[in-house]
Amino acid sequence: MFQIIILFSLLGFQVLLSNTVLAASIEGPVTHYIDGDSIKIWKQSIRLIDIDTPEVAQDCINSRGKVYACGIEASNALKRIIAKQQVRCVGDQVDRYKRLLATCYAGAVNINRELILQGWAINYRTSEKYINEQGVAKARNKGLWAGEFLEPYKFRQRSKGFDPKAEQSNSYAPSASDQLSAINQTAANTACNIKGNISTSGRIYHTPWGSRSYTKTRINVSAGERWFCSEDEAEKAGWRAAKR
Repeated sequence: MFQIIILFSLLGFQVLLSNTVLAASIEGPVTHYIDGDSIKIWKQSIRLIDIDTPEVAQDCINSRGKVYACGIEASNALKRIIAKQQVRCVGDQVDRYKRLLATCYAGAVNINRELILQGWAINYRTSEKYINEQGVAKARNKGLWAGEFLEPYKFRQRSKGFDPKAEQSNSYAPSASDQLSAINQTAANTACNIKGNISTSGRIYHTPWGSRSYTKTRINVSAGERWFCSEDEAEKAGWRAAKR
C-alpha cells in the first residue's frame, strides 16, 4: 500500500509522519497546563505517557479525612517540577484527541517518573513502567497515597462527557461506601451542608434552605459529586443552583 511520509521541523518540533506511525520530538516552553498529565508546547497538545493523574475537577480525601482538590494539587505538582524550564517531549504515538503521547523532560528530570515518585500520578492501566517508583511513593505516603482517592478513570467514567468504554481501569481506591462515609463525616464536622449533585441536567447544587429535592438528594463522591460550604464556593467550582 502506498504511504506518504512527511518530514518537517517547525519551532523545535521534529516529526516523522505516515498513515500509521508518528515519531516526534518537541522542545520548548510550556504554553498551557491542561491538567496534571497534559500540557501544550507551542500549539501541540501532549499527554504524558504511562501515567494517570486526577482530573482538575476531582477531589480526594487527605490523611485527616478532609476533602481536598487533588486534581488541582496534581496540576500544581507538574508546574513545580517544570518550574518555567524548557521541556523536551519524545513519543511515537498519538491518541484519539490528536495528543502526542510522550515522555517529557525538564532538564535531566523525567517528568512522568517524578510525578509518580511524588505520589501525584499512578501508573496507567496498560503500563508498569513506573511500578517500582509507585511502590516507593505508596510506602512513603506521598501525595495521593497519604489519604484516599478514586482512580482517575472512574472519575472520568462518571463525569459528563466521558465515554466509560474508552477509558482505563486501575484498582487503587477504597470502596465508594468508605469514601461516602468519610465525605459525610467531613460535611457533618464542618457544616458544609450544600449538596453538589451531577445529573443529566449538569452540575446542580442543593441547599437545605431553598431546594425541594435537598432531602432526597444523595451525594456519591465516586461519581465526582461533593459537598460545599457556601453557595459562592459551589458556583466557583462550576455548579449552579437548583431551580426549585
